[in-house]
Amino acid sequence: MENSVSMKEILLTFRRRLWLILCIPIVFGAVSIVYTHFYTAPAYSATTQVLVNQVKATKSYLYNTNAIQTNAQLVNTYSGLVNNPTILNRVITNLNLQMTPEEMSGMLTVQPTQNNQLLTLTIQSESPYRSISIVNGVAKALKAQVKTIMGEDNINILSPASSNSGLTVIPAPLEKNLVIAVLVGFIVSIGLAFLFDYLDDSIKSEHELVNLGIPVLGVISHVSRHERRRIKTVSKSKERLNVQTVSNAHVISNKGGLR
Repeated sequence: MENSVSMKEILLTFRRRLWLILCIPIVFGAVSIVYTHFYTAPAYSATTQVLVNQVKATKSYLYNTNAIQTNAQLVNTYSGLVNNPTILNRVITNLNLQMTPEEMSGMLTVQPTQNNQLLTLTIQSESPYRSISIVNGVAKALKAQVKTIMGEDNINILSPASSNSGLTVIPAPLEKNLVIAVLVGFIVSIGLAFLFDYLDDSIKSEHELVNLGIPVLGVISHVSRHERRRIKTVSKSKERLNVQTVSNAHVISNKGGLR
């Protein structure tokens, strides 16, 4: 019984604060659309591919199955080396960037191709030229670092990023921001509805009086606006009828007096 009463109270709270629960998500969604459309800049993704080979390999050896597997293992090794602070600091110094290696690592995506010798580097930022320069700088720094540390010159930059190739425009996530804003709006509106209901000290039902130990002498049912209007119209009609009846009685009385 308590569960049904609690559920009923929850539904009554939703009904009383329905305007609040509906309006706040709409406002949040509208603000999200305006902010995303006018104040959120699109992102630019630049991609560079590098090819990893063994050094001093003959042409026939390049197509050998064991060589390809070895090169694939080197790709995995180099993919872990790309995010090394030494390489990223070299890129920051060469390009004179105002950022930390951790910030650059957050912009960088390294994707080794499975069972392949290709390593794909991707940088995403708010500037197309910044993305292109950083991703090409990372590829060059990786090539130089491998040559310095391992003494191997087995990295070839296949397709450097440029404004004509390897550059992708990523529009602002309007739909994603809208969904998030509406969900947050619903959560906020429901929380405010229960908060306002909790702070409301007025008596809403006879059950609250019973819980407070106050006897209920009578209950006046709720009268809708339409019903109040109808009652008011009927009352005015009765008043006019009573006035007309009194007036007629007065006329009849005067006639009797004349006789």
